[in-house]
Amino acid sequence: MTRHELNGIEVTMDAPVEIARAGGRLWFPVFHRLDERRILCEATVAEDRTQGEWPAAFFLSPDGGASWSHWADVPCWGPASVPLGAGKLLLQPYELWPLSPAERRGARAEGTLVTCDPAGRPQCTRAPVTYHDFPRDIRLYDNQKETQGQLFVGTGFNMLPLPDGRILSSIHCKFEGDKRFSLCAVVSGDQGFTWRYLSVVAGAGTAPEPTEGPNEADIVRLDDGRLMCVFRVAMRRPFWVSTSADNGASWSLPVERPEIASVKPQLLRLSDGTVLLSGGREGIFLWISRDDGREWQRVDLVAHHNAHASSGQRYPEGYPNGVAPFPVSPTTSYTSLLAAGPDECLLSYDRLANGWKAAPGPYGKENTLFCVRIRVTKAGG
Repeated sequence: MTRHELNGIEVTMDAPVEIARAGGRLWFPVFHRLDERRILCEATVAEDRTQGEWPAAFFLSPDGGASWSHWADVPCWGPASVPLGAGKLLLQPYELWPLSPAERRGARAEGTLVTCDPAGRPQCTRAPVTYHDFPRDIRLYDNQKETQGQLFVGTGFNMLPLPDGRILSSIHCKFEGDKRFSLCAVVSGDQGFTWRYLSVVAGAGTAPEPTEGPNEADIVRLDDGRLMCVFRVAMRRPFWVSTSADNGASWSLPVERPEIASVKPQLLRLSDGTVLLSGGREGIFLWISRDDGREWQRVDLVAHHNAHASSGQRYPEGYPNGVAPFPVSPTTSYTSLLAAGPDECLLSYDRLANGWKAAPGPYGKENTLFCVRIRVTKAGG
């Protein structure tokens, strides 16, 4: 256990727990909650390229994250899920196709219904998920064999309940004629099976210098009732932030936040209003704000990991701030946050043996997934 004393905040972090390890590829971990105690961690075993379906593996913790074992394999990685009752989830699809050859203001794909029966056995079936009412046609990918007919779009970010019973999420896409992504808010009134366009959070002209444009995002409700969206614009560039005072119908002008960066932000609000943000690249970090995101304090997850891990599972010396060259990246810096109590969360991350190539590599024979339990309280509380 490690304790960090920040300005007005005390952060306590348990030793990392290994979730799983494998040769080849095992990366991009995502938490899904089955019920009060049982948690799933899902990771894809596919190469990181547009390919339609991304095969993935589920690992189950029956005890709130203290121990893990392989539970099931699924045909398509779902980077977010909607709970449909105890032991049942709808995994959202990641890549999308037009509703029809002539209809590119809507999209479709197969989600995955995941059910845990009373004996703990998994059952996985497919179910259609559709998107509707976008204001412009969405671009198709260039005519490559593996992407032929697919839309230039990414989906599956966090699912935020709204006061009227709907779910709010986000989707990034390249509209026809645009070279960069736009980030859009979408809503569902039927537990994630049907989504409708709501608004543009950040258009393609946001942060015009980076080639990507607004894409990977997470949304949280702040203590004052507003929504805050944190999103990526490019690797190794700061996150940008926008807020909404009307449940996502409109958004403030996005602003760059140089103290936080850079891929797939993950947000979680604790019961006392403290907001947690995880991500990185380079590195893996947890940022903490007690004032609705106006100021952030940082904890280095790589340093915490290396203080507890065995020599064969540590990140390379000096990563991410050292001057020595690193032959490949030792992590995707993609994380997942899951509430584990009023002032606690679980955070997942990966350690890669061979960067974006399959293991083995310069950092070992296998890729490994980890989680760490974190408690955040007021200093002296």
